[in-house]
Amino acid sequence: MQQISLQLQRSAPVALSIHLAVASMAGSRQLNSTLDLLLTESRRWQNLFLRIHPSDFKLLATSGAEFPILEKLDMEFRESVAGHAALFFGSLPALVHLTLTAYRTPIPDGLDFIWAQLRTCKLTECWMDNILRILPLFSAGARVCVNNCSTRADVHPTPVHTVVSDLSLWCYEEVTHTLLDALTAPCLKRLNIVGNYSRPGIIRFFNRSACALTHLTVDFTAGLYSDRFTDELLSLLRSPHARDIVDLQVNLNSQGYSKQFMDVLAMRDVVPKLRVLAFGYITWLDQAKLLKICENRQSILQSLWLSRHISISQDIVQALNSGVVELVRFS
Repeated sequence: MQQISLQLQRSAPVALSIHLAVASMAGSRQLNSTLDLLLTESRRWQNLFLRIHPSDFKLLATSGAEFPILEKLDMEFRESVAGHAALFFGSLPALVHLTLTAYRTPIPDGLDFIWAQLRTCKLTECWMDNILRILPLFSAGARVCVNNCSTRADVHPTPVHTVVSDLSLWCYEEVTHTLLDALTAPCLKRLNIVGNYSRPGIIRFFNRSACALTHLTVDFTAGLYSDRFTDELLSLLRSPHARDIVDLQVNLNSQGYSKQFMDVLAMRDVVPKLRVLAFGYITWLDQAKLLKICENRQSILQSLWLSRHISISQDIVQALNSGVVELVRFS
């Protein structure tokens, strides 16, 4: 306690990043006095990571403390804290970045006032019907990530409209499929889909939304293989909604897919404005096809990102660099 008090004094008036986490009720008892001390400097809290017992959350929410500059919050949301959540969120006028892990706890509509003020939001282990209720409440330009969410058999999704500009879906195929079928997102610029999904479903989503993407990240995995792969891929990337894409990342785990995909990308009329191309997951790529892509997109393509797992010869590296395409390796 003395050390914490000394640090608070020495750091004044600098903004604070607070990390509060306890694993048990015993830890909670030890936290009370620490929390009381930290709350005396609540006006300096800027970032908060919260994993505490419900009794401590109640203390935090009902303390009457002011958090005028708290802009970033990462917290767990359980049924035991839901009763005080609205009071706590109501004390966060500067909050713009939220990470919420709900553990399948319903998110009450009493929190609906908070979503419009957020610029970024990551929602993990939430119910899909809650996600569909929340998505229309974000303001234009918001960036939203939906992670590992679940469906309920007794709940039937209804169509919703959202103005988010950046959407990431890291969910099981059923959830991703249902979300894409329900959503209309005309302002969408960036879409990131990790895991299986329906290619016809994403094309319907594009057509319905009439959006113009600039950034797209998608998985093409062996589990999705079909004889129609090339046709579906062409339909997706030749879509008018993909013509403005400047940054494309594809995650592949099939050599067959990689060959077909590279043949498609060698066509100059497919995503013609592409400046950044990234290949992830796969350990092998046809290097001649890689060169052809770069040659056909000369003067437009600026950088090629390859997973460090992909083997590539030094000759190809030199050829790429001589063609003024920056080669970047990533994990």
